[in-house]
Amino acid sequence: MGIVYRAMDNELQEVVALKILPDKMMDNPEAVRRFRSEARSARRLSHPNIVRIHDIGEEMGRKYISMEYVDGMDLKRHLRDNGRMPLAKIVSYARQICEALGYAHKIGVVHRDIKPANIMLMSDGTIKITDFGIAKIGESTESTLVGAVIGTPLYMSPEQVQGSSIDHRADLYSLGILLYELYSGKPPFTEGDLAYQHLNAQPAPLKDAPKALEDIIARCLKKQRDERWADAYEMLDALNALDPRK
Repeated sequence: MGIVYRAMDNELQEVVALKILPDKMMDNPEAVRRFRSEARSARRLSHPNIVRIHDIGEEMGRKYISMEYVDGMDLKRHLRDNGRMPLAKIVSYARQICEALGYAHKIGVVHRDIKPANIMLMSDGTIKITDFGIAKIGESTESTLVGAVIGTPLYMSPEQVQGSSIDHRADLYSLGILLYELYSGKPPFTEGDLAYQHLNAQPAPLKDAPKALEDIIARCLKKQRDERWADAYEMLDALNALDPRK
């Protein structure tokens, strides 16, 4: 949410990304609330695989967030330009995403919209997660957002589709969708009733994929969240045991 500009921060003396709430949303209380939620949530996060927030504020009636400028491209564009990825890169990116999510989840922040467009890839192969704009800080083990559907349909967990309570395992489902797409070139569900498919359908098998990778993704995509990985660190252990040369 918001328009992002490349700008120079005269105080920090460095290039930053400046996200500004659009004029048309200034009179929308829900848009303002979500924009502030992004700032509060993301400012708590300090991790090498998460885009860093510098400052939040308001200038001449315009609400803004100043954040780390990432010189790279998002995975959505990378997939569009290059197609499916080699296994070694998929495993490397997945490990970094798990490190970042494990850290965020541990302090009670759920992203809620993990997808290629929100994963930045730097030239040295470093991954950075951006846009915690719909994140929610959990007051307990489980963050709740009952009755609202927030996320991107191609990557939504079954509980998000239903507008049910959300916790960190929703991010792991979305990560499973993302990894499926990185390997095959497209998400498992792309046409028809996406909500029904997330709730009931099984993805087509990944052609020629190592069984270990298939098993990791399959566990992410369990319809019942209790059957998914307990947390991102448990998933990371499985990824670390996977030999990308096979």
